[in-house]
Amino acid sequence: MISWEIFVVYHFIYKLFIRHVSQIQDIQSLKLEIVGNTSGSLFKTSYLYMTRGLLFIFITLGFISSVTGQNENDEQNYYDLSLEELMELKVSVASQKALTSRESPSIISIISEEDIISSGARDLIDVLRMIPGLNFGLDVQGVTGLAARGNWGHEGKVLLMIDGQEMNDILYSTTQFGNHYDVHQIKRIEVIRGPGSSIYGGSAELGVINLITKSGSDINGIEINGTYGQLSDTYARRNLSVGFGKATEDMDFSLKWFLGGGQRSNSEFTDIFGDSRDMTGHSDLNPANVNLGWKYKNLKVRAIYDKYETTSRAVYEEVVDTAQAMDFTSLNTQILYKWDLNDKISLTPKFTYINQQPWHVQSDDPGIQSYYRSIDVNYDLTAQKVIGNLIGNFEVNENLNLLAGTEYFVEAAVDDDPEVTDYFLGENEIDFSTVSGFAELFYQSKLGNMTVGTRFVNHSQYGSAFAPRIVYTKIFGDFHVKALYNRAYRAPSIENIITNPGVSPERTNVGEIELGLKITDEMDLNLNFFDITIENPIIYNYDGGTIYENFDQSGSRGLELEYRFRSSWGHLNFNYNFNSSGGKNQVSLYEVDGKENTVVGIPNSKFNLYGSVHLTKDLTINPTFTFIGKRYGFAEIDDSDNTVISEFDAVPLFNLNIRYQNLFTEGLSCSFGVFDALDQQFVFIQPYDGFHSPLPGQGRELVVRIGYKFGFEEN
Repeated sequence: MISWEIFVVYHFIYKLFIRHVSQIQDIQSLKLEIVGNTSGSLFKTSYLYMTRGLLFIFITLGFISSVTGQNENDEQNYYDLSLEELMELKVSVASQKALTSRESPSIISIISEEDIISSGARDLIDVLRMIPGLNFGLDVQGVTGLAARGNWGHEGKVLLMIDGQEMNDILYSTTQFGNHYDVHQIKRIEVIRGPGSSIYGGSAELGVINLITKSGSDINGIEINGTYGQLSDTYARRNLSVGFGKATEDMDFSLKWFLGGGQRSNSEFTDIFGDSRDMTGHSDLNPANVNLGWKYKNLKVRAIYDKYETTSRAVYEEVVDTAQAMDFTSLNTQILYKWDLNDKISLTPKFTYINQQPWHVQSDDPGIQSYYRSIDVNYDLTAQKVIGNLIGNFEVNENLNLLAGTEYFVEAAVDDDPEVTDYFLGENEIDFSTVSGFAELFYQSKLGNMTVGTRFVNHSQYGSAFAPRIVYTKIFGDFHVKALYNRAYRAPSIENIITNPGVSPERTNVGEIELGLKITDEMDLNLNFFDITIENPIIYNYDGGTIYENFDQSGSRGLELEYRFRSSWGHLNFNYNFNSSGGKNQVSLYEVDGKENTVVGIPNSKFNLYGSVHLTKDLTINPTFTFIGKRYGFAEIDDSDNTVISEFDAVPLFNLNIRYQNLFTEGLSCSFGVFDALDQQFVFIQPYDGFHSPLPGQGRELVVRIGYKFGFEEN
């Protein structure tokens, strides 16, 4: 018999999802005609209704699965894993073949669900700060992005994925952080601290971040999480997430929903000219996200709808009286099937369709100065990407594995503003295509493991290029070593080309060495060295307008140290990174006068110390301490209207979170935390000379989270 709880939840989720999909119809940003003439469109508007029908089918199938029983979840619980088991956990972000972190042909960081939940992390900024080498900086219009190993990676140099789907925007290849994605829905995060271009293509130039969310078997019921954060005089965030999941022997269904509202800051922002405005109520960070996953045997379907609404008084170099509203909207859909030809050979075809309207601005307010190409302040572009690829896996024998595949994708954009008739070279649209082939050979022997791979890329605008990698790994009992060489290739994105048709691709060479030691079953130590050289880097240059151009070279070199201890009473993690741009940087917009080893906005060093102490079985106390080194940025101009560099002191960030599970009843949990307890009010600095003064972040924040999980009975 179908329980009333299941019926009510399915009805609620279905109505909720249809409501969000209906919003797609209401905004022109996700109209599903391909750019160009209507007669040549790839998808008609009727696709929207087909999507609705498919969603209804998937939800119905999930409903059926909820009453047909569930196979026992045979995946290990992160809360029960020892350090040794974590080290032997299979990861696949660095290769199409699942390997342990010690064997993996990349420098890997894994953040588990336990690490995220116990730390009380509010969003991805809190989580990714725990990774050595990752920092955050300011772009424009209040948007914050990632720096990786001393390099500004915001625009196309770091790939962000959710469940294997790329989330970088198509126009600029950027990512946006700050109360954006729900951390409570994440099962684990796998991070490549280095190139992944031979596997993932151009945007994986300096790193790859894959957020793996909970499957139906992980949830096996209903999860609800509510979070509220309070600053000194206003709220910081108020978010709600709901997850539903169910699995049978052959089927896995999950539907996760996240809706919230937040603020970047309650401080005053002072622009480079000395004008100030209060950011309270004028720095919104409002996410809405729906993630649907359905798996039947070897068939997988995923659909992610994401809308991120922001406001900012910090537009480009000037503060504005009326906060500028902007939103980023994306619909990502993917379907793949793993076809096992026999016990040694498999083929996996995959199709992906992405429709976006990023950096979307529409305003009739004459008080807001226009910084856009069009005649008013509207920025109204629809971008689409269609990807088809095929991957073959051949287990030659127990020591030799061959992976090979091909990929073809088309990127396109059209300006939806009727006032704009010349978007690119006299046309209202632009599109490019890329075809690539890749292969990777993995060989195991007593002398060590060798991984040799390459990606061949042919871009319709820029011709052909190779992105090879060679990796050697060896485990000597409790000791392991890795030696890696990667060459990455990235073609300019659509908006890079729009602003400067003469811009050309950039290429990156990275050498890495990692030494690791399992000291005991409870603790390990890893040390790695890296050297990064970016040739012909594509750099954003703002000088009263927007243009992308190539500079000669940028890059960094440095080291990263990690220590981990895990015991029955809790765990402790320490990591430290140092990076220097000395002898690498030839980009004038990055330079700090008199500091050859330092670039603007990015610290030379950072260390993290975080852990968890189990006071009882259900009660834990979780401190997190991050020390971000001294930084430099442009905060004012001189009498000649030249930007002046300023020094910003090192920032100690201390968080403390207390978590109680099974409070009053099984499945109910709550946590209370204080973040930035020292009230340092971290500022986001623009990592280039773009006339934008630093943007204040949040100060001390008190956060309360309440979660409840209703689990389905297993048959």
